[in-house]
Amino acid sequence: MTQLGRIVASPDFREAREYILTQLSQFDPALGVYGLPKPACDHALLVGGFYQDIGALAVQGVVDENLVIGMHFTGIKESWRALEPYIRGERELRRAKGYGSFFGSFEHLAVYVESIPHEKIQGRVQRRRFPEASVGKVQPGGLSR
Repeated sequence: MTQLGRIVASPDFREAREYILTQLSQFDPALGVYGLPKPACDHALLVGGFYQDIGALAVQGVVDENLVIGMHFTGIKESWRALEPYIRGERELRRAKGYGSFFGSFEHLAVYVESIPHEKIQGRVQRRRFPEASVGKVQPGGLSR
């Protein structure tokens, strides 16, 4: 989860996400993703690929789906809304060539995010409960009583 957080916080990812949210709509969705010019294609693949990867981990039960959604709720929602027309365009192009699907696990996360308020997701994340411990006052010198 730490590595996933580092990816989202990286300058390259933030730049790519900002691009898809603000500039991608100038292109025709019929181009799909791979038909977009650079840097649009690269940005779409970086952001969409990230959410596809974490979606695949969630779908396969490697990571808890609610944890992924709780951590990336807004990013998934906004990125899917920006990329969906291009993903659907890519799927049409692939279908015409007899190829498989495209970014299905990302769509799985997006459908889940759109179907439930964030507050409910936070309530579904199972937090580990630690046993209560009695902690005495810390005295000067670092010893507790």
